Amino acid sequence: MKLFSLFGREKLSPAPPPASPLDEAFERHVKLVREIEDILPGKGADLFRPLALRFAAFVYDLPASQDHHHAERFGLLRHSLETACEAARIAAGRLNLEYLDSGVIDSVKTERNRPRLHYLEALVGFFHDVGKVFDVDVKAGDELWNPGQEGLYGFLERLKATDYQLGWVADRFHRHIHRTVIVLRGIVSDEDATFLGREIFLKALARLITFEASPADVTSVKTGLASPDPEAPRLKEQAFLESVRELVQVGLLKCNRPRGNVYVGREYTFLVAPQPLQVVIEHMRTVKSVYTSRQDDLVDYLHARGLLREKDGRNFLKAEVASSGMPPIVLGGVLIDNVPLWGNAVPALFSGTLSILLDPDFKFNEVGGQGKEQEGTGIGTEEKK
Repeated sequence: MKLFSLFGREKLSPAPPPASPLDEAFERHVKLVREIEDILPGKGADLFRPLALRFAAFVYDLPASQDHHHAERFGLLRHSLETACEAARIAAGRLNLEYLDSGVIDSVKTERNRPRLHYLEALVGFFHDVGKVFDVDVKAGDELWNPGQEGLYGFLERLKATDYQLGWVADRFHRHIHRTVIVLRGIVSDEDATFLGREIFLKALARLITFEASPADVTSVKTGLASPDPEAPRLKEQAFLESVRELVQVGLLKCNRPRGNVYVGREYTFLVAPQPLQVVIEHMRTVKSVYTSRQDDLVDYLHARGLLREKDGRNFLKAEVASSGMPPIVLGGVLIDNVPLWGNAVPALFSGTLSILLDPDFKFNEVGGQGKEQEGTGIGTEEKK
């Protein structure tokens, strides 16, 4: 039976503070962390969770690749944990015997180093791709993230930013291997280094800067390609179509308005680019957990999936839009098939006209200019002849 205070009420404990986005992200991956803790012997099991939390704060929600494995939000974290888990599992089956100069097994040194060498294998697997933070350009506001200075989560927290722009460095391939050591000491603690000892810690560094595709890495890559994280990525086309519909619904994309972003026709919908298309890409990333770094890559992908109409081999099109009370304007954008985009819920059609301007020199981010030839698209209720 509980005792009540003099005022007749039980004293309530204060509510716990709300979880941070980092805590929530870490919790979604904690099952892998627990698996690694269960495999690692000795002190390594105690050290790994704080190490994983520092790692998660550093890479936060970055993908592991642009269009290959683990290309979703938090893909780099998930891939790193999967590789560490598989590396720890493989290491558990090794004896890691130490020998005296005489060739006799040194049982004392073997027993002392066994948990350290096991931790080494997990650590090498965990950090093998962390250098990929230099494969991307992350910009929040006007500031570019410097991974050599701070982690991504800290960078976003410092700027009070909830979103950022992500770009991929063109000549990045395999360069991340030699960049791991730049950020390693910002994540590996003194306690980690002390536990490993000088000799084993140097082994870890040597392994990381010469890392090749290990069985643990290959296993994670295959897992990521075969069964993407069910909580994060969706098919790109699904995320794209949902994003366009949702943004139109909430009014962030202006539909069928003068100087709007979206114009709905009988068979196709014209989505203006580059800025409105970029809004869709950011919605895909932040709400749908699907990454795509470049507009032309996304448009090529959507075309390959049969969602876009091309003209003369071009996916990005130039169009003249006209409606009553508004002088004609020239816009760039893409034509999306109405059936997958709207289904049976097509909005009211654009009351004006939209005509494709056949201009072989047009670039998708160009605004203004005159076309060399015109062809009606039938996107509006009238066609421009």
